[in-house]
Amino acid sequence: MVKYINYRPYNLNMDLKDKKLLYELSLNARMPLNKLAKKINASPATAFYRMNRLKEEKILLESQAIIDNSLLGFKGYRIYFSFSGATTEKEKEIVDWLIKQKQISILAQATGFIDAVLFCWTKSRLEFHNFVKEFKEKYCEYISIIEICNYMKVHHFARNYLVENSRNDSIITIGNSEEVQDYDETDLKILEVLSKDARATALEISGKIKIQPKTAIARIKKMEKSGIIKGYGITIDLSKIGYEYHKANIIFNKNINYEELLKFTAGLKNSVYVDETTTRWDYELNMEVKNAEERDKIINKIKDEFQSIKEVRYFKMGKFLKLTYIPVE
Repeated sequence: MVKYINYRPYNLNMDLKDKKLLYELSLNARMPLNKLAKKINASPATAFYRMNRLKEEKILLESQAIIDNSLLGFKGYRIYFSFSGATTEKEKEIVDWLIKQKQISILAQATGFIDAVLFCWTKSRLEFHNFVKEFKEKYCEYISIIEICNYMKVHHFARNYLVENSRNDSIITIGNSEEVQDYDETDLKILEVLSKDARATALEISGKIKIQPKTAIARIKKMEKSGIIKGYGITIDLSKIGYEYHKANIIFNKNINYEELLKFTAGLKNSVYVDETTTRWDYELNMEVKNAEERDKIINKIKDEFQSIKEVRYFKMGKFLKLTYIPVE
């Protein structure tokens, strides 16, 4: 048995195998251990040891299924907001209240023109409306900015910056369809487990939700085939590897071929997501970069390629205060 003791601290001193391991897990966090080991040119025992060491260092925070909630019948909404006139105690009260709300899937701190970002998933517009109404009624005097939009799609890119000379232009898109797929309570329980640990085995899943392992395997395959599960990714503490999460909201001064823009952006090594929402912004690019200077270089590449950027609004995502990948009713 491997003992996880006397290991060197990683932080910014990760070696190539560590970065390669994170890269491969970001492409498919559910990859079998023997295949993962082969990808990083190591033995299964070494791959297992390194993965657990990255977890203990809290660099690799978790792995999760990439779930298309729209195929489960949920509608997505996003809220940007800023505090105004609130004491730190009142801000904490507001944050604590938001964390407890079942509609909220993601709550993150931000710096820039806003203080926080919310993502909500509800089965009806009325449910979301009632949540926003209650939020405003309770705390409107402490909120200066509130921007609300429909969250339509998100395009996931490979984390090519983790490994030099890597170029994976694949794109995983959620939200392409609103046709609700067949699922039941058992499927939701499986998704809940995989949303917290994409590497959970069929045996582990069966023990948690009291089904047969073969049932878990069959249902996972069914949800992969239907598109409810689009893939498997990871969450990284970017601060521990010397990176920051920046977002650029862009307006163009002429019509741009969206598919060409998306393909071009997928090839930029530090771009990781693109959001599609019903706002005045034409393009919402999410980047994991070392600093604002590296962020600006990416935007300049888009400027040079398409020669049509009219306006850019930036902010930086901070700590995630709540992070769930499936709405649990």
